[in-house]
Order: sequence, then C-alpha cells, then structure tokens
Amino acid sequence: MTSVNSSVRPRQGFNTSVRSIHWIGLTLLLLSLLAALPLWNGPGIVNTRGGGDSPFLFFRLQQLMANLREGVFPVRWMPDAAYGLGYPFFNFYASLPYYLAAIFNFTGIDLLTSVKIVQTLGFVGAGFALYGWARRHFTTRLASWLAAVAYMYAPFHFVNVYVRGDSLSEFYAFIFFPLILWSIDRIFESVRHWPLLALSYGGLILTHNVSALIFSPFIVLYALIHLLKSKVENQKIKIAAVTLGLALAFALAAFFWLPALGEAALTQVSDVQTTGYFNYSEHFRSTNLLQNSIGFDYSITTAPGSNSPFAMGLAQAIGTIVGLIALIVTWKKAAQRRFRLFVLIGLMLSTLMITPLSKPLWDTLPLLSYSQFPWRFLSIQALFTSLTIGYLAYCCLPLTIRKLSLAPIAGSVLVASMLFTLHPDYLSVRADEITPARLQLYEAFTGNIGTTIRAEYLPRTMIPRPYTGPGLIDPTAVPLRPLVSQGEATGAQMERHAIAQHWQVNVTSDEATLSFPITYWPGWQALVDDQPIETQAAPDLGYIQIDVPRGEHRVEFKLGDTPIGAASETLSAMALIGVVLACVPLRRTIDWQQLRWSFNTWTGALVITTLVGCGLFVWMISLREGAHTITKLETMDFVDKPWLHLNPSGYVFDQRATLLDYSFNAPQSDGIDAALEWKLNTAEEVSVTLALASPATHLLPSGPGPITQTVALIRNGLNTYTLRSPYALPAGMYYVTVQVGDDTQFLRPIWIKNSGEPAASPQFGSLTSAIGLAAAQTQLHDPNHLDVLLRWTISGVTAANYGISLRLHDAAGKMWTSLDTQPGYGFQPTSSWQPGTLNDAYTLELPPDLPRDQAYALDVILYRVASKEEMGRTSLDALRLDPHDWRSVEPPARNFIAPEMPHPLDAVFGDQIQLLGYELKREGDTLKIDLAWKALRDITGNYKVFVHVFDPTTETIVAQRDAMPRDNAYPTSRWIANEIVTETISIPLTAVSPGGYRLAVGLYEPAGPLPSSGTDGVDAGNRRVILEEKIVR
Repeated sequence: MTSVNSSVRPRQGFNTSVRSIHWIGLTLLLLSLLAALPLWNGPGIVNTRGGGDSPFLFFRLQQLMANLREGVFPVRWMPDAAYGLGYPFFNFYASLPYYLAAIFNFTGIDLLTSVKIVQTLGFVGAGFALYGWARRHFTTRLASWLAAVAYMYAPFHFVNVYVRGDSLSEFYAFIFFPLILWSIDRIFESVRHWPLLALSYGGLILTHNVSALIFSPFIVLYALIHLLKSKVENQKIKIAAVTLGLALAFALAAFFWLPALGEAALTQVSDVQTTGYFNYSEHFRSTNLLQNSIGFDYSITTAPGSNSPFAMGLAQAIGTIVGLIALIVTWKKAAQRRFRLFVLIGLMLSTLMITPLSKPLWDTLPLLSYSQFPWRFLSIQALFTSLTIGYLAYCCLPLTIRKLSLAPIAGSVLVASMLFTLHPDYLSVRADEITPARLQLYEAFTGNIGTTIRAEYLPRTMIPRPYTGPGLIDPTAVPLRPLVSQGEATGAQMERHAIAQHWQVNVTSDEATLSFPITYWPGWQALVDDQPIETQAAPDLGYIQIDVPRGEHRVEFKLGDTPIGAASETLSAMALIGVVLACVPLRRTIDWQQLRWSFNTWTGALVITTLVGCGLFVWMISLREGAHTITKLETMDFVDKPWLHLNPSGYVFDQRATLLDYSFNAPQSDGIDAALEWKLNTAEEVSVTLALASPATHLLPSGPGPITQTVALIRNGLNTYTLRSPYALPAGMYYVTVQVGDDTQFLRPIWIKNSGEPAASPQFGSLTSAIGLAAAQTQLHDPNHLDVLLRWTISGVTAANYGISLRLHDAAGKMWTSLDTQPGYGFQPTSSWQPGTLNDAYTLELPPDLPRDQAYALDVILYRVASKEEMGRTSLDALRLDPHDWRSVEPPARNFIAPEMPHPLDAVFGDQIQLLGYELKREGDTLKIDLAWKALRDITGNYKVFVHVFDPTTETIVAQRDAMPRDNAYPTSRWIANEIVTETISIPLTAVSPGGYRLAVGLYEPAGPLPSSGTDGVDAGNRRVILEEKIVR
C-alpha cells in the first residue's frame, strides 16, 4: 500500500499542479495576443484609410510627446499642426490612451511600437475587464470566459483597430464599459467603493467622451435595476454613493470636458461636426445591420448589396440569438434574474439606437447628434451580445461518456470568423520619419488639419481656413518672418517650443502692427521686452497680432491657461486628491488571495514565458524594421496611403511594371526633369503618364487639372522625362504623379523657388493697394472646362488671406458659372505673396446648356471671406469659348480724351477722381444722366457711384441708384492715371410723388462717402455734388 502510494504520488502531484493552472486566464491572454498579432505581422503599422486614417495615431502621439517632453500637462496644443501654425486639438479630444502610449515612448520605445503596444493592451484589457465583471454574475467560469472571448472578438472591436485605424480612443472605451458596471456592483456591496466608479467613469470620459455620452443611460439603468433588489432603508445611501461616484468622475475629468464644452464656441466645430456626411440621419442600419457571411467582411464599399464593416457579424448574431434562447429557457432556474433583465433591456435598447426606429430620439435628445453615427452603439451592443453569447455555456452537447460545453466551440467559431478573413494592409513607415515636416506634408496632401477631417477645431477667427503654411510654401525660408499689417518693421523667429516662441523685431515707424504665424487662441500671452501686451486675432488671417512701438524688441509668446481651463484644472486636482484619499481605506477590503486567481508556480511560469516571448517578438520586429533598406522610392496616394512612405522593394503598378527608383533635377519655374528606373514585368508594351500637378489637383473636386503631362512607353532601366509648364510657376510645393493604367502614385513633393520677376503694370486694374492684375490668358481643351490664368502684379505685402471669386456672365448680365475659392485654391494665399509677379491658374466648369457662340465676360473679385466684403474687382471681356490653347485676353481699351459735356464741373472726390461734367435727359418716367469721370492717379479702391433724387427741404431720398461704374462692369480699381470714364445712369421716377427735387452725385466705399471738394455745386459737408437742375415730378 505504502509502496503503491509512493510510486504514484509524483504523478498525482504533477496532475494537480497542471490542473491548478489558471487556464481561463491563460487562454484569455493568448487569445487577446492572437487578436493583436496582425498589428505586428507587417512593416510599420496597419494601414487604414476609408474608415479612418491610421497615421492619425502616431501624428497625435508625436505631438503629445512634443508637449510632455517640455513638461506641459495637461496637453492642449498641437504645435506643428495646421501646417505649423498650431492647433488646439487636445483641448477638445479625449486622449487618455495616447498618454498611456507616451509612457512607453518615455522608456525609449519608439512611437510606432508604443502605439502597437497600447493597441495590444486594449485587447487584453477589454477581455479581462469583461471576464472579471461577468464572473460575478455567471455561475460558471466557462460562461464568463465565453462572454470575454465574444467581447474581445466583437466585430466592432476589431473594426476600431483594423478598419477605423484612428479610433484608438473608441477602441479603449471597451475596457471601461464593464469596469464601470463592475464598480456599481461593488458600491451596492459597500458604499465605500464609490471611488471605483469615479475612476472608471472618469477614465471613460477622458478616453472617449462620445462613448461616455451614449453609455451613460445604461449606467443609470444598471443602478436602477440594482435598486430593485436593495432594501428600502439602504436605497438612499446607495443612490448617494452612485451619485457621488458619478459626480467625482465628472470632476476628475473636468480639466478636459469643461474647456471642451465651454470653449467650443470659439471654434468652427458647430458649423461642420454634425452636417453632411457627419449627420446621423445618413447612418442608420436596417437590413444592413447584419452581414451575410460567417467570415467577417472588413472591406468598405458602396456597391449595392455589399456588406458594411459597421455592422454585426453573422457569427456574432447567430451566437446572440442562440444565447438569447438559452437565457430565456434557463430563466426560471436562474438566480441572477435582474442581471438577465439588464442584459435583455440593454441588448434591445442598444440595437434599437442603431436602427431608423430610434430617429425620433436622435431628433429630440440634446447632444446625441454629436455622436454622428448611430452605428457607434455597436460598441455598447457588443457588451450585451457578448453577455448573451455567454449563456451558451449553459448548453451542452451530449457525448457517449460526458457532456461537452458549447463554450469552447462557440468561442472557436467567433475567433475564426474574425481572424480568417482579416488581411490587413501595412504602411511601411519608420519611427524616425515621423517629423514635423512630414506631419505638415500629410496635412497638405490629405486636406486634414491636426488629424481632424473638417478642421473643426480651428478658431472662428481663422477664416478662411488655411491649406498650407510658411514651411510648406518655402521650407528654406528660415527663420520665419512676421507680417507687417501697419507701419514699418522687420522681424525673425529666434526660438520655437511646444507652447512658446521667441522673436526679435525692429520697428522703424512710430508703431507697427505685426501678425505672427501662430494660430490665435485666447490662451496666448505676449511679452514685449518682458512687459505684457494685448494680443488679438489678425483679421482675415487668424494669426496672433500685436502692436509694437518703435525700436528693437524681444517678443515672447507663451500659451497659458484660459480662465475656464485654469478653473477646470483646479477642480480636477481637488477631485483627484479626494478620490485618492477615499481609496486608501479600500485596501483593507481587497481580497488579495482572490485576485491571485490561483496564480501558482505553474501559472506564473506560463504567464512569464508568454510575456517574455511577446517581448522577444517585439524586439525582433523592431530589429526587422530597423534593418529596412532606406531607398529613395517614396510614394503616396490619396486613396489608400496618403502618408509619404518607403517602398523597399519598389512599387508594382498593376503587376505590369515596377518602379525601382527616381530622382529629379533642381526644379525651375518652367518645370522639371525626372529620371525613373523601371523594371517591366510583362512582354507587352506598357505606357506611363507623368504629370506635374498643383497640390490642389487631387484634393478639390473643382480643382485644376495637371499643369503639364507627358505619356511615354516604359523601357527597362533608367527613363528620363521632361515636364515643362506653359507658364512660369509661382513659388511653392508641387507634385509629380506617375500613372500606369488606373493606378496613380504621387512622388515626393518638389518646391519651386520665386522667379524674382519684377512687378508689372496692372493692365486690368488694381484690386487692392498692393495687388493688381497685369495679364490674363484662357484655354479650352475640354468643352466642359475653361482654364483661366491670371498674372498678378504685387507691389507690397498683404497681411491677409483673401478669397477670390470668378463669375462668368453673358452680355445681358446672366451669370452662367462661378468659382469661389482662395488664390491657388488655398495653396497660394495672399499673405505669402512677395513683390513681383505671380501666375495663378483656375478651372471653371461650364454648364452643358451654355451657348458656345457668344462672347462672355469674367469678373475677377478679391474679397474678405468672413464678411464677404469686396476688396476689388476687375473684368476680362470678350471671352470666346471655341477650342483653343492658351490665348491672351486683351486689356480694356482706355480713353484719355475728355468729352465736351453740357454741364462741366470741377468736383474732386478723395483727391483721386474728378467729376468733369454731366448731361441730364428725361425719357418718360425715367431720368437719365451721363457722367464723365477722370482718374487723377491709379485707383486701388473699388468705389460705388451714388445718384440720389432728394427733397431739398427734408433731405429725404425719393429715388436713387448705387453701383460701381457702368453697372458694375468697370470698377474704379481698373482705372489708371488720367483715364476718362463715361457712363449713363438711369433712375425710374414712377414711384416718386409730385413735387420739386434736386439731384446729388458722389462716390463712396464701405467706410463712407469720399470727401468732395471744388467749386461747382460741391456740398463738402455731405460729401456730394448737387447738380444745378431741379427735378420736377
């Protein structure tokens, strides 16, 4: 007996140790790592575009680290976003997961690896959080395990990583949903646990505030269901504890949400965040709520009948339905009926909110529209579908000897349904390539600002929105210079930090108004020689603007707290102290033995082995990525991979040709020469189209076509190409595109230097004091598009970004088509124009019914975008729409001989324009007056002519005509010195009562009438000329 026991004891000990391993925890860990494995299985990071831009992840982390490394906390500003002007992104975006990634980056781990580690931990955290909470409510571990697996492998959980690559915050919200509900469980066991609710709900607000918004009703529902089983005498204290926990959560997160809400009115968020594509009404799910294949379809397509990744998976739905049956069938035997009721109600409500049946709620409930997409409720629905699927563990398959739980089978199906169809693409990017210059290039290429698609956090004072910045227009223009709005001054940027800049300026006038290329935000403070000075937003620019007195000065800018920011940080600090102090007694209530989860030597060994293996895997990945050969072959494309990235093995076009390398000569204003090395992959002839394009060509639907292009057959080896522009290119950034078949790739950008051509005569007139139009050309290659080339002449600096409007109209004044944009479609802002000449090309879309056999005029207008106030206008006349290459537009014929007028005058307005005389006629009830004007110098302003019929006794105006000369067709900005301009003005008198009246003539601008002087009928006090004749009606 003794010898038998002695011989088997070691075997029993081994079996006991193996059985004691916490297999549930180990399998959850392994499955979570398996879910994250595709993140590590390729170079760089997983690339996503259609559902969300994955470069946003390292963009945000890089900018967060730029602040944290300088000791800035909390971070509110992206210093390099908005094309280097700065952007208050973190003031409005919940970023807790990025702070977690920052911890890893601080340890020396690079940006990309830090992001992937945090994504991996997101899978681990969600699975274990759900398991820990579900373990309290399911009677078997397998049920909790299955619910955790279903939660980790919920389709929307995967979609937030592998389709919506920028949705790290929404992905991390999955961790907090079960933690919040778990904390409520603990409160109803002991009210001392309210700090757990404060920390978990506060964490959700700081992680993804939209998820916190839509999950809050479910928190209240769960607390109410708990109250149903509480004793009446304990209900008030339980309610108080839950309320305290929620209130402290808001207080903890106040440093984020208070400024985000309180300062939202300072931005453009309300104008764009819930309109168009981002309006909820376009994103309900009905028949497309469910995919039709077991393997989840991750593709984004608009084809009719296709699956959408923003939907339930078929395997998930089947598991939910079967689990729902199991939940109902076992209801009578269940001890956790209220929990089951919560699962049922939660599943029903979260599903309802995704469908059109909930539209009345979306229309009515405040703030809900800011969720934008009803399918966001898929994240909350995943919580309840996972719990429902967990009830499958109570169902068993009868076998010959023993019963087998459905849990392992169901879990395996869910895992397989998500992994077998997952084939992510990768963006081959290195951590050392993530620089401020690359971030700004990415913004310019995508049109995004600071990882926001609609630039919604731009201040309201920054109108028009920028499309480029000083560093993108000319990267060699260092140091940066301020713009002089008034006075005379020079200056240069001396130092630049995350939230501080130092400048040196020299003012040579009594005072100068300077605009610095920094996005104005209320927190910016300015010091001139250590003395505080008031800052404001530069009109039509949005830069920081200050007034500086004469002399040399050191100017410092520092971003401080706004009043609401300072108050919210104080509130959060006080709340944190309170929560920490309240957590101290909770240490005694923790069952450390239970938390060990039977963590014996065997379990520990396996966990450590797993983690060490993961660490070695990450290390090998970093070595592999660090060993990538750095090639010159960098490409980007707008559809799939807009980040400029390496192609270590070359880029394969349609399996027919491989681009191995390329180079450019020094770009000139007339174009560029390119050399491309090719390898043909087929015996067939393959042609390539190379084009030189504006940065607006691909970005805007109404943007210009290529500047020039060439088509050639591809030969093996080095091929050379010449791209010559038909006009001198203005300074700035351009792209060379390579197209083979339907595949178009953009090569790295090139920069054209300023040609240095001197200013020319404004043949078409001056639109502002510094900007005139010297020449114009048109071409019509495509019958549906008219290309227009404007040659601006610039005599000085413009400290404003104006809009431009092109309006094509016929002889009768009917406008057929128009284009409103910024110069260069935003990539040649007027604030960047230097003295000299600048060519500016546009493309007008012509309507199909536009008659092609007529002559047309094209009005060219510069205006202030915010107020729509015109700064100046001119007109291109006698345009023909027959097919033609670039053809010059003739400047207007000018008259320098004064006509003889029946009533000569000597009246001068503003020392600029003289009224030479007039002639008055009556044709029935219409009064016609011929006026003759003379320009005393080149006119830069656009003045309107007013003719008023007024009662001389009361000064009441009874009829009038106000317009620019010749019915707006010949604005004063086109007049040059000594030019004579005549016009006829008609005034109907049919509505005028009988009586005697006088006639007054004058010129005015928005600020008021021009001063009048002279001897003939001049009314200087009212800045007008009163004509001799009396009008009798």
